[in-house]
Amino acid sequence: MTLAYYGCSEMGSVRENNEDALLLLEENGAALFLVADGVGGRAHGEVASGMLRDGYDRWWQDTFLPARDTWDFRQAVEQLRNTLEEINRQVVDRFGHRNVGSTVVLLFFFKGYCAYLSAGDSRIYRVRGMKVQQMTLDDTVANLPENARLALAGAADGKLVGAVGISGHLEFSLRTDRLENGDCFFLCSDGVYRCVPAQKLHDRLRWGGLLSAPRRVVERLCQDVERGGSSDNYTMIFVKVR
Repeated sequence: MTLAYYGCSEMGSVRENNEDALLLLEENGAALFLVADGVGGRAHGEVASGMLRDGYDRWWQDTFLPARDTWDFRQAVEQLRNTLEEINRQVVDRFGHRNVGSTVVLLFFFKGYCAYLSAGDSRIYRVRGMKVQQMTLDDTVANLPENARLALAGAADGKLVGAVGISGHLEFSLRTDRLENGDCFFLCSDGVYRCVPAQKLHDRLRWGGLLSAPRRVVERLCQDVERGGSSDNYTMIFVKVR
C-alpha cells in the first residue's frame, strides 16, 4: 500500500487565532491522520487541540513504531483508544470545569485495515468508487436520543455536546474497516463543511478522488471555504490509498 496525502490548517477571515491542529504521520504503509478543533477560547482551545496532536505524535514515535512488528491491528486500535482517554484526563486535570476541550477525528491505517476515532463534530468522509460517505457521527444536539434532546430544549441542533476534555467521562466513537485499493478519505473541522454546501463538498471529494492530486483537492476546497466566508478556523486532510 502506498499513500498520497496533503493537509492544511488556516485561521480563516474572522477569528484572531487558530485553535485547530492537524497531524500527518506515515511510515512503511502504516499511517495516522488527525484533525482537532479546540473549544474554549482565549487560546485554551488551541492548547487542548495541541495536546491531542502532541499526544498522538508521542504515541506514534515512542510506542507504536517500536512495537509495530509485534502488534496486530486490534492491539494498535486498543492503544489508540487508551491514548485518547489519557489525553482526555490530562485536559480535564489542566483546565478543570472551564468548558475547555477539543473535537478530534483520527484515521489510522495498519496491516490493510483502518480505524475511525472521533469525539465532537469534526468529520471523516470516505470516497469509495463514486460514493461519498460520512464515516463519523457529529456529537451534537441533533444526534442525541429523543429523551436527551428534550432535556436540552431550546438548544440549537448544531450545538456541540461532546468533545475531549469537557468531562471526566469521555464519549467517543470508534469503528474499523478493511481498506480497499483506490479508497480516499477526507478529514475536516466544522469550519470546512459549514462554509461549503454539502453537494459541492461531495462533488469535490468524488471527482478529486478520481482525477486530482490530494494537494489540488485541498487547495480547491480552501478556495470554496474562503468564498463561503471562512467564519471559523478550518483544517482538512485528503488521503488517497494506492
